[in-house]
Amino acid sequence: MIPLGVKNELSHLRILSNPFSWVRGKLTPTDQLFLDINFKNYKKLEQKKDEALKIGVLIAEESDYVKGNISNRKNSVAGKIRLKGDQVDHFGQRKKWSFRVKVNDGKTINGMNKFSLHTPQTRNNIWEWIYFEFLRYEGLPSLKYFFADVTLNGNYLGLYAIEEHFDKILLESNKFKEGPIISLTEDSYWYYIAQANKSKTRPLNTGNDSFYNTEPKVFKEAKTLASPILKNQFQKASQLLEGFYTGKLTTSEVFPLETLAKYYVITDLSNSYHATRWHNQRFYYEPTSSLLIPLGFDGMGGPGNAFHFHDLSIDRHINGVNKELSYFDDPNFVKLYIENLERVSKPEYLDKFFLKINKELNYNVNVLRRDNPRISKNDIKEKLYKNQLLIKSYLTPPPNSLNIYLQEIDDKSIKLSIGNKQVMPIKLLGIYYKNNLISNLEDQEYIKSKHKDNFINYNEYKSKLNYPIEDINNLSIAYSILGSSKIKQQNIRPYSRLNSIDAKKDLIRSNSNLDKFPFIIHNEVDKILTFKSGNWVLRKPLIIPKLYKVKNELGFNITMKDDGLIYSKSSVNLIGSTYNPVKINGEGSTNGLVVINANDKSILNNVEFNGLSTPSKGLWSVPGSVTFYQSPVEILNCYFNSNNSEDSLNIVRSDFKLIDSKFNLTRSDAIDIDFSDGHINNIQITNAGNDGLDVSGSNIKVNNIKVNYAADKAISVGEASNIVAKDIMITNSGIAIASKDGSLMKASNVVLNSSKIGFAAFQKKAEYSPASIKLKNTSYNGIDNLFLLSEGSKLILNGTSYNPNSTNEVINRMVYKK
Repeated sequence: MIPLGVKNELSHLRILSNPFSWVRGKLTPTDQLFLDINFKNYKKLEQKKDEALKIGVLIAEESDYVKGNISNRKNSVAGKIRLKGDQVDHFGQRKKWSFRVKVNDGKTINGMNKFSLHTPQTRNNIWEWIYFEFLRYEGLPSLKYFFADVTLNGNYLGLYAIEEHFDKILLESNKFKEGPIISLTEDSYWYYIAQANKSKTRPLNTGNDSFYNTEPKVFKEAKTLASPILKNQFQKASQLLEGFYTGKLTTSEVFPLETLAKYYVITDLSNSYHATRWHNQRFYYEPTSSLLIPLGFDGMGGPGNAFHFHDLSIDRHINGVNKELSYFDDPNFVKLYIENLERVSKPEYLDKFFLKINKELNYNVNVLRRDNPRISKNDIKEKLYKNQLLIKSYLTPPPNSLNIYLQEIDDKSIKLSIGNKQVMPIKLLGIYYKNNLISNLEDQEYIKSKHKDNFINYNEYKSKLNYPIEDINNLSIAYSILGSSKIKQQNIRPYSRLNSIDAKKDLIRSNSNLDKFPFIIHNEVDKILTFKSGNWVLRKPLIIPKLYKVKNELGFNITMKDDGLIYSKSSVNLIGSTYNPVKINGEGSTNGLVVINANDKSILNNVEFNGLSTPSKGLWSVPGSVTFYQSPVEILNCYFNSNNSEDSLNIVRSDFKLIDSKFNLTRSDAIDIDFSDGHINNIQITNAGNDGLDVSGSNIKVNNIKVNYAADKAISVGEASNIVAKDIMITNSGIAIASKDGSLMKASNVVLNSSKIGFAAFQKKAEYSPASIKLKNTSYNGIDNLFLLSEGSKLILNGTSYNPNSTNEVINRMVYKK
């Protein structure tokens, strides 16, 4: 609260900065109101004021009223007067307090039997009057609200706002029949704030919590309960309101939707959100339709106050301080609300509004200038037109407001998973293929708003198709904000969205299932798993957890069928003999061995891998029939044959030794080493569908490797690898040796026969540097093209350095057919 002296000083500064406005205000005639209260009653009011200042809120009671006389220039009536206003801004000034006035004996003054007086500043000056004018302009019930000079006991208090209270006169002046006016009790709300103020702590039981112990109450309670008709109507109104706020009745069942929609768009346009707080809402029970009509009150609209927000009502009710009353859960109401938002956001709406109220607006602005000379009609207009722009921004959602996934599609139907990413609800209109409508979605349910701090909620929508789909990348959806005339279109993602709950069911996150397989001897004490001898069949994934050691009895063989594969987080030691090797055969499309994140070294010795494929389960897969990931391994005397996968053997981020082993009939790469360090010794590769040895980001020593037919590259070195090799023999391959992307291939004792290209050194990826090949004691025969060398890369062959003969672009096109 600003001290009185400071307030006076600020007022003087305003006058000095706007003297002509102040003079115009002083010269503008206004209504007069006179209050007369005897000394004893005045002191009672003063004592109540002091109590309120002490606890920070006014706890008003019927016994607070004191007798007094109320008059204007035309008549004088007796009545009762008390302080009013919840917060101390209503009576914080020395003499300028807020009052509630009741006129006796059914008489009126200024056409009112009961009304309030408060300083214009407590309702943000002109903005409360503008709020009520908007309501009146829309044909909604509106309180009488005007400004008058008030004198108390002969002392001029200054300019006040006069606000009509809730009674029969209000209803009839707005052309409604008599009926109960109700609200929700707010006693506990202010009680706990008062208690918190006394103890100087944060209130613990206000706002939302107090809402949950409220109940309907009626204005003019004694009169209402004395009339059987009004009493019945009050009970019905209470039933409706309680049914609504407890979620048993919908917005459509309780309120006239068009009226309610207008009420809320006026709230948005005038920024009068304070009126929509649950404890400020007032409702008139219209007896013929048996619906509750909202009565605007305490809007606190406009800018420059604590209740100035930049969110629309739909946002605030879903996510913010007004979420207790769930008007916006009803799509019928939301549709009308958005239609009306679109209507009032057009500039011509405000143009006509200002034209209609122009005379009264000019008058009230001039009256208010006596207290605040800075009030400007142009500022008022500017702020309201800006509010229209805010509304339009909500009605123009960002591009890609939806997440749309293609779940299923065939010749007859399509299923989509759709989630709304923003606060405005969405109406689906149709599915388009190459801009042609192929399925109408207007009969589908609307997509609800996304709640703040909640993740996107997805729903599935299925629709019939009447158009053949050849390219799923050309599918899109047309939609609009529910109730809006603006149509948007967005592409459908050509893949499905998976339920994240199902991730727990995938192979990587599945629990161990050791007890499901009869060929495993389980020694839990020593953490040893032993595969029994015999010929076994594996039809589903075997999942081995960490901290075990896996070994086998001699004579162990296994055939993988269907979904059979071995997935181990522990080291695997499979050891056969020259005449009795371990045999791991595959007959399905997902069979293989995967060792991942094993701490101890695995050993494969005398093992045959025949007919394996790409280990996979659901959307998880690895390219290598036999894969070691971050798991050290030694492979000796092994035979990889007829494996139908991208890599017959894939070693990733692991130390390894690969010795005395053979690879035959590989669909793609025979050996793929990624980001690993190790030794390769005495290896034979025959009939590789792509590369024989493919190395990326690794450091390897190679001794004695023979490659007979690699369709692409016999040895490929890339991603800054370093290879030191000797005794290499390559026959019948596309490219014998390729080095790329900052890699160095050094070798001696190299023999090449019958290959298309002998050597290629180039750069494939921009983030790497050129590559090098350095060979000693190298012979070649039947090579169609000895080398391909790009600028910056190096080829030194038997001591001779060769000059570039091509470019990276050309070499990449030749090698990768791009």
